[in-house]
Amino acid sequence: PNVVQLLDVFETHQEVQLVLEYCEGGDLFDCIKRRRQLRLEQGMVLEHVVQGDFMEGEVGGVARTLLGVLETLHSRHIVHRDIKPENILLVEADTKDFSKEDDGGKLHLESQRSRAYSRVGSDYYTAPEVNMGFGYDTPVDMYSLGVTLYVMLCGAPPSASQFTHALFKLEDDNASPSATSDGGDSNLFPPELNISSTAQDFICKMIHPDPERRITASDALKHEWITQH
Repeated sequence: PNVVQLLDVFETHQEVQLVLEYCEGGDLFDCIKRRRQLRLEQGMVLEHVVQGDFMEGEVGGVARTLLGVLETLHSRHIVHRDIKPENILLVEADTKDFSKEDDGGKLHLESQRSRAYSRVGSDYYTAPEVNMGFGYDTPVDMYSLGVTLYVMLCGAPPSASQFTHALFKLEDDNASPSATSDGGDSNLFPPELNISSTAQDFICKMIHPDPERRITASDALKHEWITQH
C-alpha cells in the first residue's frame, strides 16, 4: 500500500517505458505551490515571507503515512534514495491523502553488508553523507523525508546559514553534531511560525547530520508528534 503500482513495462531500442498507476492529484510539490498561491491571492501571506502552508496535523499525517512505507522498504533493505515533494503523489485532487511515493527508478536493493556510494538525490533533500561521498544506507531516506516535512511546515528548505548550526563535517570525529543533545537546533525553525516543540524535536531527529544517530522509520512512528496525529 501507498507505493505507486507498476502496471506494465515496454522496451524500445532507446529506452524502457514504465506504465504507472495514475494519481490524479499530482505531486506534493505542485500541491505546495497551489497552497502558497492561494494564500498569496487571499492576501494571507507576503511573497517574500517564509511561512508554512500546512497545519501541523496535515504534515503529521503525511509523515505517518510515508514512514509506514519507509519502515516496510527499510525492513527489506531497500533504499529509495530520492525522496522529495515531486516524488510524493496525491491519490486524488484536493485530497489530504498524501499517500503515494513515486520515482521507483531510484529504488536501491541494499545488501546488509554493503553500502551504496553513487550520487543519487536532489540538492536540498540529499543527506550530508551522500554529499561527502561516504557510504550510505537507509538513513538517507529519513533525512530526505525530514527536509520534505520541514518544507511543508516552514514554507522553504533550511538555508545554508541555518544549517551551519546543525550540520557538522562527518570526517571530523571530534566535531559536535549540534547545539543540543538530541540533534536539534532552534536556529532551524523561524520563531514566528510557532512550530510546536514536539514537531521541532521530530524534524531534528530526522535530519540529524550523523546517520548513526538519525532516527529510524520504526522509531519515528513511535515519536510523540506522530502518535498525536
